Amino acid sequence: MSLVQTIDKLPNTLYHGTTSNHVKNIASRIDLNACMPQTDFSKGFYLTSNFEQAKVWAEKKEKAHNIIELGKAKRDSDYIPDIVKGVIVHFDVDLEGLSFLNGLHFPKCTPRWANFVYANRSEKSIYELELELQDFNNRELTWDYVYGPLGDGSIMGLTYKVDDGEMTLKEFYQEIQNDKYIENKYDQLSLHTRSALEFIEYKKVVLTHAYGRTRKVTSEI
Repeated sequence: MSLVQTIDKLPNTLYHGTTSNHVKNIASRIDLNACMPQTDFSKGFYLTSNFEQAKVWAEKKEKAHNIIELGKAKRDSDYIPDIVKGVIVHFDVDLEGLSFLNGLHFPKCTPRWANFVYANRSEKSIYELELELQDFNNRELTWDYVYGPLGDGSIMGLTYKVDDGEMTLKEFYQEIQNDKYIENKYDQLSLHTRSALEFIEYKKVVLTHAYGRTRKVTSEI
């Protein structure tokens, strides 16, 4: 199942799943230096057109953060945990303007997409990668933006296996594809330069709440 063929076919509102403690900084000025390295399309600010995908990610981030904070409080009775909530930040995106920048587009999962993801995730240096990957990665932020499918949802699990010689790139391609993500058209648009960030504008943020196994989204906060 393919995603949009060009980024200007995306909706003009895209989403970023995160936690409440990051909203103020994101709304005022996105710091690319604070973004995680070794991600699918390299260090950058990630958006998606899939609201459910952003919500799932926000809830994962909320859970992971709060487990750590509650653990600290359990070990130290004087420690006050910094409890956060998962949030979805909405951005208006000038897709036509963004499309004039230097971008890379993967409309579906292909071996080329998988190789690119591996090359960006890998802990190997560029010169330790296979020859065809040394020039096909975004470690130096060659592309202002990259658009394509979401991988397996795990940053390093499969990547470690390729790095250690336990898995081939062909096997990595087969394993990195997630049927649920493909069926539900989970996608990601990553922005890697200040030039790319000029084409997005903070709109609002909504808060996710969990009630047992159900999920709902509150009004704007």
